[in-house]
Amino acid sequence: MAGQNRQTEHAGRSWLALAVLALGLAGTVAAWHLLGTHEQVQVRWATKLAADAIRNDLTESIEWQMYGLDRLALLWETVDPSQPLWTKNAELYIRHRPGCIAVEWLTPDGAKRVVVKAPGIRTDAELAFAGVPKSLIESVVASKAARISTPVLVTDESRQYAIAYPVYAQGQLRGFVVTFFDFERTLGYILDDVRPLGYSLELSQGDQHEYLLVGSSREHKQEWGTTTEVPVPGGTWQIRVWPGPDVLDRIKSRIEEVTLAIGSILSFLLALVVHLGISAGRKSAHIREINEQLKLEIRTRTDAQEQLSRAHSELEVRVRERTAELAAANESLQELTGKLFRLQDEERRRLARELHDGATQNLIALAMNMASLRKGAGSGDRQTELMNDSVRLIQESIRELRTTSHLLHPPLIDEMGLPVTLRSYVEGFEARSGIRVALTLDPHLPRLEHDVELAIFRIVQESLTNIHRHSHSQTASILLARKSTEIRLQISDEGTGIPPEVMARTEWGTAGVGIAGMRERVRLLGGRFEVSSGHVGTTICILLPATEAKASDQLLASA
Repeated sequence: MAGQNRQTEHAGRSWLALAVLALGLAGTVAAWHLLGTHEQVQVRWATKLAADAIRNDLTESIEWQMYGLDRLALLWETVDPSQPLWTKNAELYIRHRPGCIAVEWLTPDGAKRVVVKAPGIRTDAELAFAGVPKSLIESVVASKAARISTPVLVTDESRQYAIAYPVYAQGQLRGFVVTFFDFERTLGYILDDVRPLGYSLELSQGDQHEYLLVGSSREHKQEWGTTTEVPVPGGTWQIRVWPGPDVLDRIKSRIEEVTLAIGSILSFLLALVVHLGISAGRKSAHIREINEQLKLEIRTRTDAQEQLSRAHSELEVRVRERTAELAAANESLQELTGKLFRLQDEERRRLARELHDGATQNLIALAMNMASLRKGAGSGDRQTELMNDSVRLIQESIRELRTTSHLLHPPLIDEMGLPVTLRSYVEGFEARSGIRVALTLDPHLPRLEHDVELAIFRIVQESLTNIHRHSHSQTASILLARKSTEIRLQISDEGTGIPPEVMARTEWGTAGVGIAGMRERVRLLGGRFEVSSGHVGTTICILLPATEAKASDQLLASA
């Protein structure tokens, strides 16, 4: 009878331990599922943010194209401009809109009046539309609004699209302004800052897939892709954005697997504890009757307590070790970020040096050879004209290569220091963009550490680029001064300001690549980064430690 009772008690303990184990595993699986769902939500949220940012970039670029057309149409509405005046304004439009290859001025019946082509476009045969499509003109007349055509194939690797804008004066149709754009080049320029993010993108118009971002992978398109629409004149573009494999690797973590493993272990341990606890409770009744059983149970419980104490101590040691590992990993990440910035700057310096020492020198030699050929050439007008045109193109290429080389890495920053470099860059920026920049430099500013000077230059370069691309401001101001033990850099414009939703992302550090890069450079140098924006402009204020360069560092930089 006693043996039968012990078997019944043992069976009861086993079933209760199994029940506890089942509940623990169920809770672990539920937590694992919730973590997986949360991670999926995070991936989709990040993808939606990227899609919204890309949509905003495309919308702003289309609006910028339409704004220029509106200005050209306004010129026609007020007066009948002369051909030189029209040509000058059309060339200005082409110059400030990368990808634009031609602007046409049509009469109300669609006849060509004046056409202005971008440099390099010599004949009408290089345009996808030998004549503006009649259907496009009819659509513009019917809607009395601008319309955009579908891309038309020019070569195997090039397509073009046209935008027709009606011109009315006192309710009467005076004609049309039509612009032609290289489809791939225009989208490539607009989406140039998207590729480093690691997201893939596909653009469609209706059921037709028109464009796939360079470097995009179709992997994960259906699973993680999000679609949004970009309004264009007379229709919409659909863009589908999805994260690439590298982005998913960065976003996803192994917390799900860790949770599943730890939860399973804890469930087994809890079931074991329950089983042991029940056993101890059953045995305590017999210990009161039999002294030997009491001694045995005391020893058993003492051993269990010692094991628990050792387990607790080991757990504390592991927690401390894990905390130290996380701190070391965070420090390593900061060091790696700093190294990445330095490697990027070194790569820019190397590319600038190769452009200057390689392609530029070859073009200079070629220009000298062409000049010699021009002196020895015959007196034929056509031959002389070709020689002159070739020399001009070579000289323009030399200037463009030098400009690109200086933008990649300004040589003056090593030889002459930061103030001279900033003055030179601002002068070049004013010449290229037409934006007036007021530069104020502290006359007593010392030579700073190379990383600090280079970071200040890159921040000024990125800020002026953003002003040129997005703010529509005609002026900007830069202040660089030393304040006690800090260097103060302030950059302001009088443009349209940053939209509130973008400012919100800026405060949380989730804005575009440019602001994120500036913020990271300042953080690595131990400084502070602030952005303020309103309806009348944007101001970026940066405070950096005023760490002066050592004499040996200055000699090394000069060398």
